[in-house]
Amino acid sequence: MFPPVRVSAEMRLPRMSRVTMKFDGAAVADVRGTARQEIRALAESGMIKVSSGARIAIAVGSRGVACIDTIARATVDELREMGADPFIVPAMGSHGGATAQGQKAVLASYGVTEETVGAPVCASMDVVRIGTTTMGIPVYIDRIACESDGIVPINRVKKHTDFRGKIESGLMKMLAIGLGKEKGASAIHSAGPPMLGEVIPEVAEIMIDKAPVLFGMAVVENAYGKVARLKAIPAGQIRREEEKLLESAKQLSPMVPVDADVLIIDEMGKDISGGGMDSNVIGRIRIRRVPEPEKPDIFRVVVLDLTDKSEGNASGLGIADFTTKRLVDKIDFNAFYTNEVASAMTERGKIPIALATDFDAVKAALLCCWMVPSESARIVRIKNTMILDEFYVSEPLLDEVSQLSGVVSIGPLNELEFGDDGSISNVWCK
Repeated sequence: MFPPVRVSAEMRLPRMSRVTMKFDGAAVADVRGTARQEIRALAESGMIKVSSGARIAIAVGSRGVACIDTIARATVDELREMGADPFIVPAMGSHGGATAQGQKAVLASYGVTEETVGAPVCASMDVVRIGTTTMGIPVYIDRIACESDGIVPINRVKKHTDFRGKIESGLMKMLAIGLGKEKGASAIHSAGPPMLGEVIPEVAEIMIDKAPVLFGMAVVENAYGKVARLKAIPAGQIRREEEKLLESAKQLSPMVPVDADVLIIDEMGKDISGGGMDSNVIGRIRIRRVPEPEKPDIFRVVVLDLTDKSEGNASGLGIADFTTKRLVDKIDFNAFYTNEVASAMTERGKIPIALATDFDAVKAALLCCWMVPSESARIVRIKNTMILDEFYVSEPLLDEVSQLSGVVSIGPLNELEFGDDGSISNVWCK
C-alpha cells in the first residue's frame, strides 16, 4: 500500500545509554488463593448469595490483565464449590472484529479457554436494551449475561487512555462498554470522550440496578505488570470502591520520566494498551476537546512495529507522528477501523507518515524537531508503554536522568545502531 519512502538526509545521531529503574514491586504472592479467599469472604459475610445450580456469567475481556487466566479459573472454581454453574462471556465491546468467534479468539489469546478455566465460553454479539441514560443514550447488555442468574466482571482498575474522571478503566467500564458489545460501545462512545467520565458510571449503575450483577473482581497492577491487589466487591459497592482503587492505581503507574524531542517506541499493540500506546505513559491523548497531559512533553513520537497479538488491530496508531512500512503492512483494516469507528475517536485511526525502515522513521522525526541539531536531540527509547523499568536515553539527557528517583543504573554510551535492512538493533531492549 505504501511505497518504501526513504529519508536521504545525512545526520549524526547522539549516543545512547541504557537506564534501569526500580518501582514499587509489592505484589500478591498467591493470586489464585487470594482470589478465592476474596470471593469466599463475601459469601461468608452474607454480602453475596449464590443458589445451587445458579448460572453465573463471568465477564472477561480487557487485554493485558495480569494473571487473568488464573483469576478467571479461581473464580470459576470458587463459584462452582458454592454450587453454581459458572461460564465465561467475552466483555470487550467491539473488539475481535465485532464477531462472536473473533471475541472467543481474543480470549484464547489471553489464555482464557474452556480448557484453561474449566468452564464453557459462551460468546454472542446479541444484546438486549435495559434502559436509557439521562442524556438519552440507550443501555445495552449481552443477552447471555443478562439472562443468567448472576454476572461477575473481572477487570484491571487503572487510568483510562482517553479521558479523566473518578471512574476511568475498570469494572464499571467493563459492565458499560465491555458487556454492551459493539452496539453498546458505539452508543456510549457517541457521547464523545469528554463525556465518558459521566456516561460510563451512569450506564454501569443502570446495569447494576437492572441486570443480575453479583460482584466484581478488581485487579490493581504495579509498574511491573504484576498483581498488586485483588479485591472482590459486591455489586452495590463497586462504584465507591473502584474510585478508591483508581487512586491507588495512579500512584503505581509509571510514565516516561523526562521530556524529549523524540520518543522511539519499539512496538505498540492491543495487548499492551487499549490505545496501542498508553497515552498516560507518553503524555499524548490526541482526541479533540480532551486536554493533553502536561507531562511528559514529547515533541515527536515514532512507533516502529505492531505486536503479533494485536492481530492487525493498530488502534491508537494516530497518536504517533511517524511509523514504518513494516507496521503498516501488518494492519488488518477491518479490525482497525471497526475499533476506531466504534470508539468515535477518528484522530486515533489516522496513519502517521510511514517510512521504509526504522532508520528512516527516526531520521524523519529528528528532521522535524525544529532547530534541534540531531546530535543534540533529547531522545528516549522504550520497548513499549508497559515496560518502563528499562529504557534508553541520548547523551543530552544523562544529567537529568541521573537525578531521577528510583534510578538503579546508567550504562555506558553507545552509538544507536541499525542493521543493514535499516531495522533498529535488537540489543538495545530486552
